[in-house]
Amino acid sequence: MQLFTANSHQWHRQRLVINPAFSAAKLKLMTPLVNECIESFMNKLSEKCEEQQEFNIYLIYKRLTMDVICRCAFGINTNMQTDIDNEYMHKAEAVTNENFENNPLIRLSYLMPWLIPVLSYIVIGQAIFMQFLHKWKKSAEELPRFWFVNRLRHVIDARVSSDETKRRIDLLQLMLDAATPNQIKNDNNGDVMSKKLHYDEVIINVFSFMIAGYETTSTALTYCTYILATQPTIQEKLRAEIDKHQDKNESDYDRIHNMIYLDLFIREVLRMFPIVPKTVLRECNTTTTVCGYIIEKGSVIQPDMFSLHYDADLWGPDDPNLFIPERHLTPRHPMAYMPFGQGPRNCVGMRFALVELKLCLTRLLCQYIILPGDEMEQKFKVHEKYERADKYYQETLSLFDQYLPIGYPDRIRARQKIATIERFYCCKSAMALEDYEDCL
Repeated sequence: MQLFTANSHQWHRQRLVINPAFSAAKLKLMTPLVNECIESFMNKLSEKCEEQQEFNIYLIYKRLTMDVICRCAFGINTNMQTDIDNEYMHKAEAVTNENFENNPLIRLSYLMPWLIPVLSYIVIGQAIFMQFLHKWKKSAEELPRFWFVNRLRHVIDARVSSDETKRRIDLLQLMLDAATPNQIKNDNNGDVMSKKLHYDEVIINVFSFMIAGYETTSTALTYCTYILATQPTIQEKLRAEIDKHQDKNESDYDRIHNMIYLDLFIREVLRMFPIVPKTVLRECNTTTTVCGYIIEKGSVIQPDMFSLHYDADLWGPDDPNLFIPERHLTPRHPMAYMPFGQGPRNCVGMRFALVELKLCLTRLLCQYIILPGDEMEQKFKVHEKYERADKYYQETLSLFDQYLPIGYPDRIRARQKIATIERFYCCKSAMALEDYEDCL
């Protein structure tokens, strides 16, 4: 079970172990690794600019972020930014191109959240099963997910058996320092084993961070670039702040954290373009009433992130559809902004992602002026698609009949559908946020 899908004591134990890997001190140590990747990115960008032709920077960002993940997550230099045939890059693309939305179990898990840990066990079980099929089904190991899991297992085995005295600073090593091959306890009795990770948990968590930090960060960088290209005034204001801090005798980590406008800029990008709007789920721990809806204990709530981020009552008086970084100087309700989630289960890699974004943008704007291309989308707007949403949930509900146990009573089957739909739709964008907090 990995951190993103674990619950209760199992989640608490893993979060307790993993949190220190993303502390300010550890991020400072990893900053040089990120800068090495950005240096390769800048060299690649220089080559593209010499062609004097319009190009899609998103493809270059993807190689940058995957390079950062490989170096900072499990400490390998893959040279993927210059090698177009790099195997790590192709496998990562294959993993992220998998259409999980069409997987019946994935879709059912949106309405039946108890399926989420089951799916996690399936992933781990498949990885273990592949080990037994090594001699007979070697081709199966080339499947992207198994390929990455096997590479991680080899790296872990090499590190555990190595006599190397040099201390590594990547995420994998930080997890291995708290790893054990022994059985793990998921209770709060103070046993030392309750503060450890099993080696299989290290593998699945590092793999999850790698996939989660690859396309999300490259997409965020692309949105940032789009805004910079279409808002030259904002670009110049941001560049002026970056230039102002260049001569200060500060570390790169301290420098980017002292740039106020850069922080406001990224906050506004993530408000208007939340990268993973469907990942925030919370279980209601006590029966409560919100806007006339009774939400029973155990119900799972998924907030409509776009409605929150574009709500005029929450983000006024300026139009929420306008890009205005300064709006984040005004105190807002803490639940009005959640690109990384909120509360104790927020994204554990949030600070790492922000460091990567800020380091890349500062280097980029120090050297280049970003201009819009002829093929760039000129009227990029977020709009709601009610028809698609209705169709999606109707199709998902039809899966209940396929996957509920044989012999399940019809009356109970119907009530299960109704109860689940009510619980899923009880969170409306119009609800008062002070009531909404009771569900988190």
